[in-house]
Amino acid sequence: MEGVPDFLQRRFPHHKIKQIHQLRLLQHDVLKKDYFVLVKKNTSSGSTKDIECVESIWSASLEHQTRYFVRARRFLQGPINPFCQMRELDVTSHVDYFEASDIVACLNTQHNCQSGRCQVVKGSRNKGPNYEGTQTTLKIRHNDKKSFILNSASLQDPVTHRELAGLNTYYHLNWATAIETGRARWRPNPTNQTSQTRASSLAPSLI
Repeated sequence: MEGVPDFLQRRFPHHKIKQIHQLRLLQHDVLKKDYFVLVKKNTSSGSTKDIECVESIWSASLEHQTRYFVRARRFLQGPINPFCQMRELDVTSHVDYFEASDIVACLNTQHNCQSGRCQVVKGSRNKGPNYEGTQTTLKIRHNDKKSFILNSASLQDPVTHRELAGLNTYYHLNWATAIETGRARWRPNPTNQTSQTRASSLAPSLI
């Protein structure tokens, strides 16, 4: 557990402030330490969206009202990693505080083990009485937290991930066209149906 940040003590002098382990944002989105998020911030010149890595989560309560705040380390978008062909995220020295309600997306990332020169080491022994195979597990030891890889193919919030990766974003109408194009290429005996007629045979939810 950490001491209460000065930022929160100054802003909420009469609130009960405590650190919490995790926070559920949506049904499938849980916020924890070392998770990455995209945060919308309002400034005097407009609004920006920053990539942040969670360091701690705090609740500030007064009577029957509770607000949740996050202390996080800011990351910047780096180049496309030549090995995995996905966007790198690089750490900065900026520490930010923001309200959990300002989070617009949870990001799917993995450690950049190439730049960190991470090694595979022996982990704990499997102690189960009926365990088959080697008794020693292997794990990756991460050497730093300086660089991460954004999973461009994430199925969770795919539009946000593709936009941050600099990839074209495809929507439902694009899917319908792509499906029909693929069907036409693989059809043994293509018919003379028009594209409009073929598209109408798709499920309404895809058009």
